[in-house]
Amino acid sequence: MRSSAYLPLTIAACLAAPCSLAAELGDIQVSSHSGQPLSAQIELTALAPDEVDGLPVRLASPDVYQSGRIALDPALQSLRISQVQRDGRRYLQLATEQPINAGHVHLYFQMGSGSRAIIRLATVMLTPAPPAPPAPAPAPASALSPAPARPVAAARPASTIDAAALAARARAEGMVRPPAIFVQPAVVRPVTLPRAPSARQAKPAASCAPQSAGMAAAECVALDQQNAELNDKLGVLEGKVGALQKALAAPAAAATADPAQPHARSKPLSAKEKKAASVSAGSIWWVWLGGALLLAVLAAVLLWLRKRKQAAGNRAPSKYWVLLRKPFGRKTVPVMVTEPADMVTPEAEPEPEPFSR
Repeated sequence: MRSSAYLPLTIAACLAAPCSLAAELGDIQVSSHSGQPLSAQIELTALAPDEVDGLPVRLASPDVYQSGRIALDPALQSLRISQVQRDGRRYLQLATEQPINAGHVHLYFQMGSGSRAIIRLATVMLTPAPPAPPAPAPAPASALSPAPARPVAAARPASTIDAAALAARARAEGMVRPPAIFVQPAVVRPVTLPRAPSARQAKPAASCAPQSAGMAAAECVALDQQNAELNDKLGVLEGKVGALQKALAAPAAAATADPAQPHARSKPLSAKEKKAASVSAGSIWWVWLGGALLLAVLAAVLLWLRKRKQAAGNRAPSKYWVLLRKPFGRKTVPVMVTEPADMVTPEAEPEPEPFSR
């Protein structure tokens, strides 16, 4: 009991006070997840020269966990510690047989032995395990089973072969090509129309020779004749299509060539158009002439009225106009001039006439 009582003080003194050992715990590399057995590496750093060759390291006793008030994971009872050296560095290899179900685990290591032993703490963080990839779906049985063989049709006698069957068979073998279809463009523009192939496909010398194993001679001859007739018809049809394409391409080329001529002659006007143009030009001249005459008449009338007014102002008014205006005229009051008495000149007495009686 006395040793257990002094154990926390010993651990604290080793952690706080500088000891002769200089070993420290470095980076932690974890290669396992939560719910899996622990697998990790811890680097040993700051090793003394005498510790490079080897340093005893083991898991601390349960008393150390109790003094630190940390629960000891039961999976750590199967912890295996080994030291590996890689690239001039020393690592602690940690592995357990039982899985660690917690998200982290605390590890107290006792490094050294005897009076030189120290305690170091390392906390290993564990991440949840990623979901397992889905298993590949099994291949269906239908894909594995071979395809059933197609039954081979028996050859029919030559008497039952008709023209439609021969044409279908020739088209399937690539002997007959479908006729080219020409679509007239909606807008006339300089386009290059596709030319129909002029050279016809040459008929093989012996078309039935490679395939006459299960065919009768009469059937082979009938098939050759039918192919020859179809090829002739296709040649005639190709010639007609080519002629139609040339005829349709000629107006488009002419329409595109007309705007390029800078000095092209204009289309002559017809008699009706010439007459309408002359009538319109003559009517315009008549309108101008009528307007000029109207302006001249108006100017003459105004000049005549002005001269008449001036002549009427210079002439004395007529007697009838004066008599008609006199009753309605305004009466003027005579001006009375008063003179003083002294300035009144006496009237001269009339001189007696000489020799009056």
